[in-house]
Amino acid sequence: MRNIVLIGLPGSGKTTLGQKLAHRLGLDFVDVDAIIEEQADMPITQIFETHGESVFRQRENEAATQIAKLESTVIATGGGIVLREENMRLLCANGLVIFLDRNPKDIAADICNGGGTRPLLAQGEQRLYELARQRRGLYEQYADIAITVQGGIDGTLHTILGAIATRRNPLNAHYAVIGTPIAHSLSPQLHNPVLRKLSGRAEYSLVEVMADELADWVEYARKHMSGFNITMPHKESIIPMLDELHQEAAFCGSVNTAAVCGGRLIGSNTDMYGIEKALEQAGVSLRGTHVVIAGAGGAARTAVVCACVNGARRVTIAARNIAAAEAVMGAVSGSFPDVQIEVAEFCKVIETREYFGGEQADIFINATPLGMAEHDDFINFEFLDGIRTCVFDMVYNPQETSLLQAAQSKNLVAVGGLGMLIHQALRADEIFVTTPSRQQVNYVHLLACHPSKEGN
Repeated sequence: MRNIVLIGLPGSGKTTLGQKLAHRLGLDFVDVDAIIEEQADMPITQIFETHGESVFRQRENEAATQIAKLESTVIATGGGIVLREENMRLLCANGLVIFLDRNPKDIAADICNGGGTRPLLAQGEQRLYELARQRRGLYEQYADIAITVQGGIDGTLHTILGAIATRRNPLNAHYAVIGTPIAHSLSPQLHNPVLRKLSGRAEYSLVEVMADELADWVEYARKHMSGFNITMPHKESIIPMLDELHQEAAFCGSVNTAAVCGGRLIGSNTDMYGIEKALEQAGVSLRGTHVVIAGAGGAARTAVVCACVNGARRVTIAARNIAAAEAVMGAVSGSFPDVQIEVAEFCKVIETREYFGGEQADIFINATPLGMAEHDDFINFEFLDGIRTCVFDMVYNPQETSLLQAAQSKNLVAVGGLGMLIHQALRADEIFVTTPSRQQVNYVHLLACHPSKEGN
């Protein structure tokens, strides 16, 4: 997997952003200056003072030669790395180069006026402007992506992740997560360490795929990928483009994992497994329970199937979109005749405390975006008085939602979405590395589920 190489002026944020970027992508991190200091056994300022800039540049070249041999690593370079063409030739050979373009005035406010320790800036602010004039053309020449650094670190990090994701698999990873928007996804952070242990290397990245690009991506994946995960809005629309479907994915009507086997795409749904494991770890059983599920989208349908498969006696789908909820009920009920599946208006369940003829439910599952960061929240939580045992919130950002806090205050078992996220990711990795050992899972031919695909 290609490295990510950060270049830019001293003080542009290469080390701080590089560490955060490596964490989000599940990659290693190295700092060229730190390598130089370690090998010289002295700080860079002392190298300049004792031996001069020419010796430092030679050591920088030696460090670049060493680091360029790495893979799956975010590399923070020194500001002058671009001065030697050989440095950049080595780093570009297996690296995506990102220019962090920060205004020298902002850097000066942080470093020069504060008496920073960077040797080339010891002469003050004017030296910084001189370096900017001398080096900007080189930064632009070598950069695959240029990012304007402004505002907070987190905002800039999100911009970097978005820029990487919009370039089709720029890291040459064998695995990826696709969707839109995608920069917020924690998937690389979850998958890369596991894949590194299972297959010996980290090979997972973010790829933003718009709806009108999905068919092209699928064809690209057949030839170049070993597998990929799918998130919104493609979990359902990708199904007709697949060749085979895991039985659970057929029940759920959505796919979040596609393994590539000899050019064929095999779809699975590991979200259901994630729900099962998250509840299991919390000591909660679905067998014989009455489960209320808020929502009528793909996540809600997966939760409905999970409840039915695991022996729930009654499932209530509480939704604002009654037609969508009835469609979920219609798609699932025929396969589980022993389970009472019903539809209720979301507002009656959540806002007016009507608990289905007075019967208290056992488990409440939130399969809506309510409570998610930058989304609306529940109006109130009085409806939790109608829940006997457990509240499971599929939302994982924030990790502790208002819903979970309210559940805890009522002494209910509160299960957050992060556990589900982790378990579904682990299951996806197992599928990636074990396919084509198809004896372990049951597949259905896609043509049986989607006759319209015949003849394509």
